[in-house]
Amino acid sequence: SRPASGSEHVLSHYLECYKLARGIWPEFHGKKVGVATVHINRMYHRLAQIREISPTEDVIDYEALRAAFTPGQMAEVEKLIERMPMHLVRKERMREIWPQFCRLIEEFLPSDAELTDWMRRAGAVTEWEDVGVSRELLEAALRFHPFMRYRLMPTRLMPMMGLNILDFVD
Repeated sequence: SRPASGSEHVLSHYLECYKLARGIWPEFHGKKVGVATVHINRMYHRLAQIREISPTEDVIDYEALRAAFTPGQMAEVEKLIERMPMHLVRKERMREIWPQFCRLIEEFLPSDAELTDWMRRAGAVTEWEDVGVSRELLEAALRFHPFMRYRLMPTRLMPMMGLNILDFVD
């Protein structure tokens, strides 16, 4: 099944690239996607509790990006940033459709308890520690994974909404 936003999948890619660039063999991709699904789902439910947003212009911290990626990875990230149509994201439209976004989360995404139960019954792990991801690495992955793919994910829009992604995770 395809994730609702792709954030789960791209987050796993960031973790893999980070570890492989440092000579560390990562856990299996699907295992990390499963853990990310639980945590991104939880984050979306927390986002849905915010009833009003005040979007701003997209500002990219290139210094932080350069610290988060190797020079080779950064060259690819810069290409993606150039192609990303962030200038087309209309702040007023974001504000206008925010209630619909929240309603869709509440209506269609499983509760945290449901999803965690399903994952455990399937024998899947649900915590970052289970896939060798430290808090420090998780924080970097959450901040920088949206720059790895040409996708407009909610996690990429959060800074434009004045939201710090780290405030929405355990």
